[in-house]
Amino acid sequence: MFLGLSAIALLALMVLPMVPYYAEASAPLLLALLRLFPFQATKMSLYSYLFGLGRSLDISTGFLSTVVGASAWHGCLRLVAVVAIGLRYGRDRPLAAMVAAAVIAYMAVLFFGEICAVFAIAEIIVAMIWAFVAPHLFGMCSAFDSKGQMGAWSSFFSKLGTATGPVIGGIVLSETHYERLI
Repeated sequence: MFLGLSAIALLALMVLPMVPYYAEASAPLLLALLRLFPFQATKMSLYSYLFGLGRSLDISTGFLSTVVGASAWHGCLRLVAVVAIGLRYGRDRPLAAMVAAAVIAYMAVLFFGEICAVFAIAEIIVAMIWAFVAPHLFGMCSAFDSKGQMGAWSSFFSKLGTATGPVIGGIVLSETHYERLI
């Protein structure tokens, strides 16, 4: 999986010189792009080592598989919520709420993760948060762009974060200290 993601990032880097000069870059736009990269890198660094984290907590592989599958389906449902909510509450409040929920979920795993139900609920919450935050970040990039080119740039930053996340996670996890990864 990592090699496939790296190939996509390499392909994006090769195509990057073909993108015409873009004079509209603004501070909010650059901040939105720079938020997208660490978000995706963090997401993938944690997701890549989820089974190892679960096994370090003595959770069975079968249960972990069920949790990962359930979290993926719940994440898909959260995408529907993104469309339904839209910009009704702006971008800042929903993102702040999602960050707070993510911190709570990660703290629950850190302190009570060996309890299967806590691990499962936290992982489902995190998957839902990831599915909610990414479209909002893409939307922020597009909102600051009147020419429509930021879709490509935001995709590039996203894929670059997705490809580098497992490497960053592996470096942090070098001694199998999953607490550091969280």
